[in-house]
Amino acid sequence: MTRLQQIHREAQFYWDFIWVENSNGFHNWDEAHRVLDKAEALINEGMGVLDSV
Repeated sequence: MTRLQQIHREAQFYWDFIWVENSNGFHNWDEAHRVLDKAEALINEGMGVLDSV
């Protein structure tokens, strides 16, 4: 459960980073995609943890 909480917290941070800065990545699409890809990778990791339980 602890690892799932860590994954959630980190993925939420990356997601918020894009949406809270108010440009939705408009000025730097490459960086926005990199950050959102990192969030997606974490979510996939969390889903893997859940599937193994």
